[in-house]
Amino acid sequence: MRQVEVYLSEFKITVSADGQIVRQIEDLSIGRAGHLTPMFEDGALSPREALHISSKYPPPHGGAEMPFALFFEKAGRADLAGCAFHQGDTFAPSHGCIHLNKADAQWLFNWAGSLPVRVSVHGPYPSSPVRAHIYEVGAAAMLPRVVRRINERLSQLGLLSKTPDEIYDQKTADAVRKFQEQKGLAVDGKVGEHQTAGALGLKL
Repeated sequence: MRQVEVYLSEFKITVSADGQIVRQIEDLSIGRAGHLTPMFEDGALSPREALHISSKYPPPHGGAEMPFALFFEKAGRADLAGCAFHQGDTFAPSHGCIHLNKADAQWLFNWAGSLPVRVSVHGPYPSSPVRAHIYEVGAAAMLPRVVRRINERLSQLGLLSKTPDEIYDQKTADAVRKFQEQKGLAVDGKVGEHQTAGALGLKL
């Protein structure tokens, strides 16, 4: 059995075949307020279009392109119409679809092929349709697993004055500042996707 499981609150997709995980996708965005990505169990992927042109939510100058589109389907669920996995801006919320970066969208489309694939979308719905791309005190949509990785790395470096946990608090920010000073980076106590995260050996 081939299956795709979406965990909205974790911004994570698990792709499996015969019970074995073949890929995990963590770079995605989901539906904005008023257009929430629907949750459902045991649906399917159908139809599948290498390049779908949306007529429902067109941009100012023509239909919106949805490359590598894998549409959701479940009997009796009309609210799934038009919702799909597809290539899109993972920094921007959608109108109900799940945006993936180009590499993940193309991989998932090719992996699905023409074979049957079950799909489920699990809640609860997060406070933001876009995961945090900068980790700092008070930031919205920070993923606990990422915060723990940041704290664990800072602890390994002897910079963190607390036991590693899933909270990005002032102690974490102070440790990040110390690390940034050591590495000659901009000192702001924030971990972004590029310089500070890269220097820590982390991928957000």
